[in-house]
Amino acid sequence: MLQHIQATGTNDIAISLPSDKAPTLIVGVKHWYLSLSHSKEAIAAAISVNEKIGLDIEQIKPRQFKQLQQGHTALQHAPDLNTFYQQWTLAEAYSKYSGNALLGVLRHGISGKIRHKHFPLPGYMLCLVHQNNDTEITLCEDDGIPPCSIRNNIKAPG
Repeated sequence: MLQHIQATGTNDIAISLPSDKAPTLIVGVKHWYLSLSHSKEAIAAAISVNEKIGLDIEQIKPRQFKQLQQGHTALQHAPDLNTFYQQWTLAEAYSKYSGNALLGVLRHGISGKIRHKHFPLPGYMLCLVHQNNDTEITLCEDDGIPPCSIRNNIKAPG
């Protein structure tokens, strides 16, 4: 992905994946922001040169989400499964973005002022939390489809 975006050689890239904190990414000598997520057969990665980010992807599957709402303020207003997954991915992405524990985010909720974008993908829900209104988001798929760039608040390709 980095080679595609910045034409960087793999020798110039260092990724650290500590088990107790967010992953780190060094490109050349510059620190980049990195967020990773996986669910079932999907892997999602988000990188940014300029801003802190948080990413989550979840496979959408039938579940008794009403039980999960009890005691979790961040999930309280989900009348249906799709909205539940939007709220869940937002909570996980925000947890990664803020560095706050997921359980605390679920219990206490999230400020309505958090900038984020949901991308409903076939069988999955993806959420990206970011800092700036003018964030450019590029979706890349590993199945021969060329990447497409979109601006925040524009729908992702279906």
